[in-house]
Amino acid sequence: MNMEGKEDQRIKGYGFGKANLYIALASVAVIVVGYLLLAGGKSADGVSFDEEVFSRLRIGVAPVVLTVGYVGLLVALLWRGKKR
Repeated sequence: MNMEGKEDQRIKGYGFGKANLYIALASVAVIVVGYLLLAGGKSADGVSFDEEVFSRLRIGVAPVVLTVGYVGLLVALLWRGKKR
């Protein structure tokens, strides 16, 4: 068995390959975008009510984007690649 071939497929210091790293980095980027969509909507004086808190973007879109990001991280951790 050629041990150098396995070493080329895996990133040194990590337990997974390049595809896993790319999926994980893309998932982290999606999670950051999700939290940016979720942020905001505060009132001007801190006491009064602002309807912007309940916008469709914050209640509907941002949680879906965050869920996709976290599922992507799970896929990155469990992805084994193609069998040869």
